Amino acid sequence: MPKWLKVIIIKVYYVGSQEVRKIENRFLKELHLSSKEVFSLLQKEGYHTKQEICNKMNMKLTTLNRVMKPLEELKLIEEIGMAESTGGRKPSVYGVKPNNYFIIGIDISRTYVTVVICDLTIKIIDKKSFTLDASFSPEKVVKLIGSLVEKAILENNINKSDVLGAGLGTVGPLDKDSGKLLNAKNFEALGWKDVSIKSMLEYELTLPVIIDNGANVALFVEKYYGIAKGLRNVLYINCGIGIRTAACVSNAIIQTHLNKEDVFAHMIVDMDGKECSCGNRGCVECYSTIIAIVNSFKEEMKNRGCTTIKKPINEVDYKDICQGAENGDELAKRVIEKAARIFGIGLVNYINIVNPEMIILSGPLVQHSNYFYELCIETVEKAYFVKEKSNEKKNVVFNKQGYFKYDAISIGAAASFIEECLKS
Repeated sequence: MPKWLKVIIIKVYYVGSQEVRKIENRFLKELHLSSKEVFSLLQKEGYHTKQEICNKMNMKLTTLNRVMKPLEELKLIEEIGMAESTGGRKPSVYGVKPNNYFIIGIDISRTYVTVVICDLTIKIIDKKSFTLDASFSPEKVVKLIGSLVEKAILENNINKSDVLGAGLGTVGPLDKDSGKLLNAKNFEALGWKDVSIKSMLEYELTLPVIIDNGANVALFVEKYYGIAKGLRNVLYINCGIGIRTAACVSNAIIQTHLNKEDVFAHMIVDMDGKECSCGNRGCVECYSTIIAIVNSFKEEMKNRGCTTIKKPINEVDYKDICQGAENGDELAKRVIEKAARIFGIGLVNYINIVNPEMIILSGPLVQHSNYFYELCIETVEKAYFVKEKSNEKKNVVFNKQGYFKYDAISIGAAASFIEECLKS
């Protein structure tokens, strides 16, 4: 039997006393390396003729025909039309066949969960979300994810055996080897410490699962499929309850110790500043997160700061403050401005280390406060004075939310699962 034929394996193992049955669609992993490379090229770059593939991969046509055969037989790629002729017969154009196989992408943040089902071109087929409160233990979250996946599979008439697996992007710190979410902060519910999230999801979904921090998978999908395509040095920063950061340097996404995504959040900008949860003082996180902004605004209100926001102090949330700043409320503007200026100064330090071509600022704070976003950029532009020999200021391109916007983590998790299969 040819090695590329589709093989489904059902693995049975135990987590404690619980039996786990995991469906593994191994054919993508078992493909020859050259076949994987051709599939990856078509998936990331879109439609190509055979000659274009040969030129990009430095491959003979006879070799390419042999390499493409298993991809066509497995219905991973297909002929999708004809290219314009430069003389003679029009060449066929090939691309990824989107609707034969599917991947699940999961985004678990501190306040919400998003679950998507994507096809092989990482187009969303189905998307479901729910918000988290103090009742959402890890067990409850995983159970609900399983229910939503089953519902989406039924609603879209998908055969479960055609679902290759799931990717999870979540908050750090993580132990990717053991599949554990370690000591995550700021979940409302208890129990989010030393959570075996990978094995829990594999048990619930009966599928293989890969995990990574959310900022990393968001950066991955923006770099290879989105707004940062073709760039070598990119920063992705998600501003919300915490500040989640990923960096790509020389085409490699940096893997931090314990896959932490809050390294920028704990950059010290004031040695004598506010005490931080990490034990230091004056970290960016102390001033420029949703929690810090709300606390700062409430402190000002208690000190009789004047505001047009007509809510009891305990009911004011970050959206009220962001909207107030947009509407010209002086107190809200002052609080947002301080947060943005400090964030911008920290960002200048980070830029000098990483030297990015693009910075993607994302997350709920950026989504709801254009004032915060614009002041961050203004601060960076005023403070970033590194010059080339030409005496011209280095340019850093800022982008708001990226191409995939609020779905970057969930789609990035699905894309990362495919990438992991192609590496194996």
